[in-house]
Amino acid sequence: MDKMLRPASLKQAMSLRRSTAALPVMFRSATPTYTEGSLLDLSGCEEFSRMDTDGVLLHIGAGVTAAALLRDKRVPELLRAAAEQCPADKRDRASLGGALCARNALTVAALSALDTRVTVASETGRRTMKLRRFLRGNLSVAKDELLCEILVPDRRGGSGVCERCGEDMAFSGFVRWEHRRISELRLAFCGPEGEPIRFGEFEAELIGATVKEAKLLRGPLLAAYERYLPDWEAQRRTTLLLQLGSFLLDNNI
Repeated sequence: MDKMLRPASLKQAMSLRRSTAALPVMFRSATPTYTEGSLLDLSGCEEFSRMDTDGVLLHIGAGVTAAALLRDKRVPELLRAAAEQCPADKRDRASLGGALCARNALTVAALSALDTRVTVASETGRRTMKLRRFLRGNLSVAKDELLCEILVPDRRGGSGVCERCGEDMAFSGFVRWEHRRISELRLAFCGPEGEPIRFGEFEAELIGATVKEAKLLRGPLLAAYERYLPDWEAQRRTTLLLQLGSFLLDNNI
């Protein structure tokens, strides 16, 4: 490791990102990643630790820790469920941006189910993109850009779960009932390469369904997921489908 660079602001961080060749970006994470070359430690930048809402979206700085997510009641239940599975002794250090950049399965599954978008910044400006596009890495994010903010729609209320399947796969589910009908259903998986998987057309089939109707649709829904989920390792693929089935049963579907 050559040296650790510790900018005091986002502006300074972007300048260092542009001017320093092959500079890896470093967020605090539950599982540290060691790499050769200079590192950009963003933990001292206040902008990366802010969390605000505009009434529609929760703006979460990439450096916000798991502990901060668990303390804030504005954080959707799905994201809280993912943060709760961070080891207690690491919650004050592990950041949401670090988990996302490391393709943490629980984080990817939860944020995918929440229709999350992310903002990256460079000296030339900011731009916002869908989570799936960001996870493509260098195909979508320029070398001088920094992940600075995660934009999460307000999904408080309802019932949600986020469960790991091994170290690199996960399932996340969310359902909201209103007037005895399903008003919102979100089901997401994270594959072994940090790949988010969702089938919005399957979810849409249950919107507006009563308990009786939802239970009749459970079988065809599970069959559709069994057919269209990627051909992952058989045992863990089965486990993910069982997690999906348990979530549906637990929520009267």
